[in-house]
Amino acid sequence: MRRVADGLATVAAPKSQGEPGVDGRLAWLVAGPAGLLTIALMLLLGEPLGRLLLTAPPVDFWPDVLEFVKPEPTEQARYLIALAGAVTVPIALMTAARRPSLRARLRSDGVALATQLGFVAILIAALFCQLNSVELGIGYFTVPTVLVALAVGLGFTAVLRHPPALAFVRSLLGRDSRWVSCGAAVVATAATAIWLLPAIQLDSTIALANPATSYGLTFTYDEGLSVLNGHTPLVDYASQYGSLWPYVVAIPLDLGNASLGSFTLSMVTITLFAMLAIFGVIWHVCRSPIGAVVLYLPFLATSFFFIRDGFPDRYSFADYFGAFPLRYAGPYFVAFLLARHLSGARPRAAIWIFLAAGFTVLNNGDFGIPALGATVIALVVAADQPRTRAWWGQLGFEAVGGLLAAFLVVSIVTLLRTGEVPDPDLLFRYARLFALAGYAMLPMQWFGFWVVIYLTFCSALAVATIMFLRGDGNRTSTGMLAWIGIFGLGIGSYFAGRSHPEVLIAIFSAWSLAIVLLVAVTTRSLSRGGSRVGPAQLALFVGFGLLVCSLAQFPAPWRSAELLGEKSELEPFQPVGEVAFIAAHARPGEPVVLLMTMGQRASRGAGVDNLMPYSGIVSMPAEQQLEETVRRLREAGGDKIFVREEEAWKELVPALERDGFRVSAASAPKVIGSFQPERLLLLSDTEPLR
Repeated sequence: MRRVADGLATVAAPKSQGEPGVDGRLAWLVAGPAGLLTIALMLLLGEPLGRLLLTAPPVDFWPDVLEFVKPEPTEQARYLIALAGAVTVPIALMTAARRPSLRARLRSDGVALATQLGFVAILIAALFCQLNSVELGIGYFTVPTVLVALAVGLGFTAVLRHPPALAFVRSLLGRDSRWVSCGAAVVATAATAIWLLPAIQLDSTIALANPATSYGLTFTYDEGLSVLNGHTPLVDYASQYGSLWPYVVAIPLDLGNASLGSFTLSMVTITLFAMLAIFGVIWHVCRSPIGAVVLYLPFLATSFFFIRDGFPDRYSFADYFGAFPLRYAGPYFVAFLLARHLSGARPRAAIWIFLAAGFTVLNNGDFGIPALGATVIALVVAADQPRTRAWWGQLGFEAVGGLLAAFLVVSIVTLLRTGEVPDPDLLFRYARLFALAGYAMLPMQWFGFWVVIYLTFCSALAVATIMFLRGDGNRTSTGMLAWIGIFGLGIGSYFAGRSHPEVLIAIFSAWSLAIVLLVAVTTRSLSRGGSRVGPAQLALFVGFGLLVCSLAQFPAPWRSAELLGEKSELEPFQPVGEVAFIAAHARPGEPVVLLMTMGQRASRGAGVDNLMPYSGIVSMPAEQQLEETVRRLREAGGDKIFVREEEAWKELVPALERDGFRVSAASAPKVIGSFQPERLLLLSDTEPLR
């Protein structure tokens, strides 16, 4: 530990005058060999490493879903190697920083320029190689969009090369007063609220929404109702998206009578604050309220990039709460606390940041663990004092203290509700089913736009390393670039597993944050140092231009208000007929299992205790999940299972019959227009239906 601390203190010390420092040329010299080595290792070691480390756990999937079970140990191992490859440039730079003789030998402007040009060529090829997007009806950036982005990039270059224009921009961005700051905050808040307004759905409007919106809500809404209905995530309920947010939204849901509108409004409100937290991060980095707005608005637009366009059939990840806020909100709040800490504002003690990071991990490990790792790295590289043994001890104490405090708080809540502490197995239940066992996985194309995103995160790490080694004193910029680099690479596993074009859009928010932070740092450096804009910087500005083009997707607020005023004859999220059937065959408060989507809402309406630990049959593709559910029912003294016939796996009812259950009743749903409700079956130990 002492050697590591001394080494970090050495490379982070300010360079003496005349000493050759670490610059961008050195990074480009090592980037080429590092990239080639990473690719070679992925090709050579991917398959054996996957067999060795990523063996699929023993899971008995239902025969209906076997065609969707495709474990990807080789692909996952290659992604792990790619993650390791992303840190080779920072490691090489740190090694060269401690060896002046090596640093002196590694100087070749020609090779550095050639590497930059090769880097830009790869970006261009990946930009125009949007594999699989056409046949699925999903596109990212069109040729006109790219041309506009190129114009934006050239505009940046022109301003930086023209002193009068640069002076004007500096004067504009330098305006900072109470009124300017308030105006910037109002603009950011209003724009975010307008962008999120279409995500608010009511029982009377959901039938008019995009089918993807309503489909996603059947999972997230069920999770949201879990705590309100007496469940305790991480103990007796396996959340697929967020284990802690249901505790937060239980109060507004209770006040709103558990309506769909109260749930969507709660989700939108959390997302609003999470996005404004990133506005705060950008403000701390660029140190200009006007500059923060200029950078934030393209980030906002790209975070909610349209997956489906056209009113009222629009759909983005603002509508899919599984991404926003259930996965992203926690990490973004952590980033905000970290940015304030690095800029000298409160919280002064890192323990509060780790407390928030601990909650984020317990909420969703897929995004929480990368956020935690990114926070540790950011605090290390952006430290404002020598990294002595005492410093490492203090950081370790605060990290462990914050994480333990988060676990203790959640444990107190679960103990008060159930008498049990959180079960870590439930936190990673779906990670094993999907990532390791291979359920619903899709293979990644060997080349595509994902390369642009991966290289952007790698670039953020490389720039953060250079700033760290130079010791330029800008802690906030250095730390937040390191944070977004690590966080972005970590959550990239979300796309690496299920490599669907829509899932890649889910990474756009982190990618666009990396872009705007790099733009803030790069423009500051170029404007102060008088350096020329190179190919890589021009590519960065063009990338920002792509984000700017997303502003054209601005959702007109009057259209959103118009949709909220619409009323449909159908209210599919109001299971009135099913509620009546359940209430007719079960006593109030009786423990039952509702094997159906929207089961939590149906149980609330019928007044029964739904022991279903998952948000519907689709979320339980393994036979072991049914066995667990039946066991919970019997332990509670219950003997009734309600199954929505049309959505059940073909082998599910026979499996229940083998376990002693029999179909004793079935609903006769009323047909409304062309809408044919699904039949509900009751399985119990009573006489079978004749």
